[in-house]
Amino acid sequence: MAMSYAELAERTGLARATIEALGSRPHYNTTLATIDKLCESLGCELSDLLEYSEN
Repeated sequence: MAMSYAELAERTGLARATIEALGSRPHYNTTLATIDKLCESLGCELSDLLEYSEN
């Protein structure tokens, strides 16, 4: 089931603008606290959200 930016922002307590930046800007530099909130809210592990790639 898809979740809107607004729904995810409400679930995490993060600003909608932050959620939108994460979803639309490939090189957005976020904090570990933000990633932690996403993992907690989505019930997932860090490795479910991040992927290492050499540039």
